[in-house]
Amino acid sequence: MPGSYARVPLQVVSVRRHPSALHLRGAGLPARGGSGAALSPASGGVELDYVTMPEFDRLPRELVEVLSGKAFRARKRLALPFLTIDPEGFPRAALLTLSEVRATSPTSLCVAVQSRSLTAANLIRRQKAALYYLARSRVAWIQASAGHGRVCGADPDRQIFPLTVFRVKVDRASFREGAVALRSGPTFPATGGLELFSEELFEELGRTDT
Repeated sequence: MPGSYARVPLQVVSVRRHPSALHLRGAGLPARGGSGAALSPASGGVELDYVTMPEFDRLPRELVEVLSGKAFRARKRLALPFLTIDPEGFPRAALLTLSEVRATSPTSLCVAVQSRSLTAANLIRRQKAALYYLARSRVAWIQASAGHGRVCGADPDRQIFPLTVFRVKVDRASFREGAVALRSGPTFPATGGLELFSEELFEELGRTDT
């Protein structure tokens, strides 16, 4: 009836947080032993099970292969969220195509962004960025610092920024999560293939001598 409320008991089964996965299991659920599991007095005896994401100071070989041309040549329509920080300290996300991002080494990336965009201004101002790679059963956060931008020869309305990778976190579904799987990341629509895959732009991103 309007204005009345009923108390319904709820049980937290699983909570995930970044950078670690935190599983909460209460009474009545099967306990799972193993390293990283502990009972927290503050949680009323709920078992806390931390699963730490692998962390690197450079791109794993698999990611280098994907971002240096493998995914581009396969014409993958993945949209890569590229995060920068605005003047007020809030993250701003731009979606980049695979022709606008290229790995040139395990510690180096190049990105092409719109010249008059807030993303370009944030890269100049803060010189910090994060690239979010989501693909089938694989997620990676790539943190990097930005160098000086230059005008793109293939498209004068874009600026090219070199990025130095300093932190990478990779996450995959663990065996404890059963059949959980990421089928694909965000993608661009099927139209506009010529705009999504610029050979000239991708080639320019690979030239580190300019």
